[in-house]
Amino acid sequence: TLGRRVGVLDRGRLRQLGTPEQLRDQPGTRFVAACLGRMSVVDGRAGGGDRSGAAFVSDCGSVSVPLPAVVARRLGPAPGPTNLALGIRPEDVFPAPPGEPPPPGWGVLTGWPVVSAEPVGSGWLLTLARGTASVRAWVPSGPPPRVGPPADWHLDAARLTWFDHAGDRIEPTA
Repeated sequence: TLGRRVGVLDRGRLRQLGTPEQLRDQPGTRFVAACLGRMSVVDGRAGGGDRSGAAFVSDCGSVSVPLPAVVARRLGPAPGPTNLALGIRPEDVFPAPPGEPPPPGWGVLTGWPVVSAEPVGSGWLLTLARGTASVRAWVPSGPPPRVGPPADWHLDAARLTWFDHAGDRIEPTA
């Protein structure tokens, strides 16, 4: 946070160089996203064959997000599922009103309980967990969310970061 330009090293190799904001908002690889600690990364797959209208589904099956056109084009036609990873920032996860589907084009985390709630400023930084995966969520105000019971969460799919099978970011303008 003090530097104007920050370099991220991995085993002696420079992985990305940029401002703290660039590294946070546009990590070039899954490794860079994980180093900064704010972005949660969930592993999963995109269906095979014609990718139009396809969705990303997490390995545990509890995360589903429509596959953006740029990601579908990058993956191209394929005979089977393709491994992907989804980068999720805390500010892009929202509690789902009970029984309400996500807005068109948004994703959903199904049945993810809050396992911890930390007060941060005027809001709450939550950790949601399901199986071996965890996702951080930011709730800007109000009383602390209940820890324990499973809940559904909506994802602002337009703000998610996509990583291919090699861990490289899929550019939104590709």
